[in-house]
Amino acid sequence: MRAKLDMFFVFIDLVVFAFFFLWQKTSNRKFLILCDTYGNIGNQLYLSCFLIKWSEEFNLLTFNFGLIRNQHYFVKAKEDLLLRYPASKSFHAKNLQLQLAACMHRISLRLLKLKEAQGIQSIDLLEIKSESDFASLEAKIERNGLTFLRGFIHNKPYSIFRNHLPKIREYFEIAKSYDAQVMEPIEHLKCCDLIIGVAIRHGDYKTWQNGKFFLPTETYQKWMEEIEELFASSKVGFFIASDEEQDLTTFKKHTFFFRAGHPLSNLYSLSKCDFLVSVPSSFAGWAHFIGEVPYLAIDKKVRKVTAHDFKSW
Repeated sequence: MRAKLDMFFVFIDLVVFAFFFLWQKTSNRKFLILCDTYGNIGNQLYLSCFLIKWSEEFNLLTFNFGLIRNQHYFVKAKEDLLLRYPASKSFHAKNLQLQLAACMHRISLRLLKLKEAQGIQSIDLLEIKSESDFASLEAKIERNGLTFLRGFIHNKPYSIFRNHLPKIREYFEIAKSYDAQVMEPIEHLKCCDLIIGVAIRHGDYKTWQNGKFFLPTETYQKWMEEIEELFASSKVGFFIASDEEQDLTTFKKHTFFFRAGHPLSNLYSLSKCDFLVSVPSSFAGWAHFIGEVPYLAIDKKVRKVTAHDFKSW
């Protein structure tokens, strides 16, 4: 029974592969397909920026199956079964889309075992370790007719997407139904002169890289004290966005609005703050990028803060 099921999946994958292969051959564009759902929404939005960058620079048609869990948040993405960029509208059938994504996952794994053949290649982005690796990756994407991607790219700054920010903002326009949630912290703190976004990353940060970037809640609060001292001449309010519930008495010295969960709303609320504070993360990085918010990356050593510590990308 298992052998028959495996053969069935091989057959389905061959049909899907042949469809995309023939489509690419008869179009005037090269295809780039992200086949892997990596990490949380911050990771997925960061990877999506690469697809838009490469599409614009190399005239590619991209398919972003890595965004499949979060496409419903975005006006353009939710309208397309194939999650294409440049954006297109199509019918939407979730079960079919999930099956297509599973096919792409299996196809890309099989192709990883093969060398580039006739302009077709599957690439594991986790193998990109250096600037030369990244340059080689871009050369392959530009050269290949059909490229499948998996994994994640680490340590590339958002500044590499600078020329494409308007296109990225346009593509990631959020659905109007989320506007009220996005604006809730800003409205709550409108009596303040400055709103400082604080993104608390707990969850997987407790163990990721042996907890290198994990900070206790009390450490975030001490950084808030330093920031409030920096802006002592202004009334400061804090929007605290957390991936977990917190003991709110920790922040009783401050004017604040707290919200746990709500990843999309928190991201875009943070992007509307005047300044942003967090440990290094793709989550805070997206808010920093999309809202062009000056960002202070904090660590375990709380210290006096200056205005120059807040960086623009």
